[in-house]
Amino acid sequence: MFLGCRVRLDQVRLLPKGPAQLDSIECTRHFESRQAGLELRELGDHAHQTSPKIVVIHGIAPSTNSTQIRIPLSQALGKLADAGIPLGNQSVLLAGINDSIDIQRQLVHKLVRNRVRPYYLYQCDLVAGAGHFRTTVARGIEIMEGLRGHTSGYAVPTYVVDAPGGGGKIPVMPQYLISQAPGKVVLRNYEGYISAYTEPLDYDPRANIQATPHDAEPGQAGVLGLLRGDDLAIKPQGFDALHQRGKDDAASSVGAGAIGSAS
Repeated sequence: MFLGCRVRLDQVRLLPKGPAQLDSIECTRHFESRQAGLELRELGDHAHQTSPKIVVIHGIAPSTNSTQIRIPLSQALGKLADAGIPLGNQSVLLAGINDSIDIQRQLVHKLVRNRVRPYYLYQCDLVAGAGHFRTTVARGIEIMEGLRGHTSGYAVPTYVVDAPGGGGKIPVMPQYLISQAPGKVVLRNYEGYISAYTEPLDYDPRANIQATPHDAEPGQAGVLGLLRGDDLAIKPQGFDALHQRGKDDAASSVGAGAIGSAS
C-alpha cells in the first residue's frame, strides 16, 4: 500500500505550464499505484532539466502479496534517482496496518532497494475520525528498538511525534544513554550491552570554532540557547505575569494582616 502526499505517488500529474518545471506538481484524483508509477516515470523523464529538488513520498506499508515494490512504481523511482533527485519516504504508524516490527522492516528494506531513504515515521496525529488508527508511543519505540541495530542505520527512519499546539516534530527513540558523570558516560547498545565511554577532560568546544555562528530567529534558540549561555531559562508565555501576581497577592495578604494586628 503506497499512499501519500508531497509528492503523492498515487496523485501526481504535471501541470500544463511545462514538464520541465518540477515545481508545477499538484495533487489530483486518486490513481491506482500502477498509474502512479506511469505518471512518476513521466516526471522522471524531465527531472534532469530542472534545478535540484528533493522528492518525498509516502510509503505506508509494503504490498502483502509481493516482496518488491510494484514494477511501474519502482521504474518511476529509478528514473527520479537516476536524474540525481534525492528521494525520501515519510510514513505514519497506523494500528492494524503497519504497527509491526516485521512490516516496518520489510517496508524500509524495499524503500532502500529502490534508492529511497526512510526519512520519518510519524506517530498518528490527533485527527477527528482517525482514532482507530492510533497506536501508543510505546509501540512506536518498540518498533524502533526492533529496527536500530537489526538493520542498516541508513534504513532506520526517525520516529517523531508532531506535537499538538504547533510544537513541531519531536524525535522519540529508545534510551541509549544510561548515566553520565564528569569524564564518563554509560551507554547501552541494541543488544543490551552496557559500556562506559571515557570522555576527554581537556576538551574545550569553543577552542576550534571557526564557522560563523547561526543566528536563530528571536525566541527560537530553544534548549541550544541554554547550552550556549544565551539564557538561563525557557519560560512559558505569561509565566512572569502569573508569578508576579502571586507575589502581589502574598504581599497584599501580609499587609492586610499587619493592619489587622495594629488595630
